[in-house]
Amino acid sequence: MRFLQIFIIYIKRTFRDKMFIIIMLVFPIILIWLLGNAFKGMIGDVNPSIAHADMLYNITDNSRNAQVFVDSLVNADIEMFKFSEEKNEDIAFEAVKKNQTDAYIVVNKSTITIYKNSVYSFNGTMAELLISNYADQYNLISTILQVDGNIPYNNKVSKPSYTKVVSIEKDREPGSMDYYGVTITSMFIFYGLIFISTYIIGDKREKTKDRILITPTNEATYQWGVIVGNVVILSFQMLIMVLLGIFIFNTYWGDNLIIPLAILWAELIMVSAIGSLLGMMIKSESVVSGVAQLLIPVLVFLGDGYVQLPSTGTFGIIKQISPLYWVNHSIFNAIYLNDYHNAWISISLCLGIALLTTLIILIINKVRRKAHG
Repeated sequence: MRFLQIFIIYIKRTFRDKMFIIIMLVFPIILIWLLGNAFKGMIGDVNPSIAHADMLYNITDNSRNAQVFVDSLVNADIEMFKFSEEKNEDIAFEAVKKNQTDAYIVVNKSTITIYKNSVYSFNGTMAELLISNYADQYNLISTILQVDGNIPYNNKVSKPSYTKVVSIEKDREPGSMDYYGVTITSMFIFYGLIFISTYIIGDKREKTKDRILITPTNEATYQWGVIVGNVVILSFQMLIMVLLGIFIFNTYWGDNLIIPLAILWAELIMVSAIGSLLGMMIKSESVVSGVAQLLIPVLVFLGDGYVQLPSTGTFGIIKQISPLYWVNHSIFNAIYLNDYHNAWISISLCLGIALLTTLIILIINKVRRKAHG
């Protein structure tokens, strides 16, 4: 009964805290929106501006080179490249300068010349690679024909596709909203340790805990009431974040939502235990808040919470000390690869840290009971 009372009191006091609502619910939603839009087109999203390259071309004669160029490229209906004929060079050059077209190609008997804008060069570079690929194959065929001139040129054969982009399950590649929907959720669960630790410190400072312990309530009951209350609150916050992400930002959490939720739930159990321990060991709310504000961004950074960092070499090893590294990557592996191996590692790691922290709490409580008689 005492446990239940402490549990209910913690939940009521936390939900009355306006800062909890702002920091744990409102701010994450804003952050997902800001980062998702800021990095849109850089994390998995398809950028319409590079969906295809528009090219102008000019055929100056009726040579075999020109014939093969038209058959193999212009009439080949290559998905990423669109060709339009332009005989007026001045108009074509002006279009390239103003980035109205990605490249201008001039084809004559012996050469292919490509003009592109050096400032806006991505699509122009794609065009250059296409033409270079085509030229290499044309030169190879020409060399073979010089050796055996009896091999006929057949323009009826199927047109080759010189450039093709293939992506495995492209629809399931994480976009910016998908990425930050996951990483921001896991990050703000970690910020939950500030609320439980400052709650415990506040109770000690205001002597509320002493008044509770005067009643037939031992320290373990008080501690577990607060920890379980924090687990329930963070579970509620986690579910709201996931649901808001799905319905507002269309964040993809996979076909099996249970696995990502299980990973996040293991994380919040770990966070609740660590926060409780910090509340027992530290006497000042400002100190525990400062430690958390310093430590959490580092863990988030190492866990690829802000941007994807290199995973090779020494830095790749250092990253793995962050619990958020295992949380985030195990969620992404479960969602996009149906790989649950890292999920069990992440859950075991979080619950293992929570168990170790709980043992430390129990030892501290036992020592304190002996010290007080």
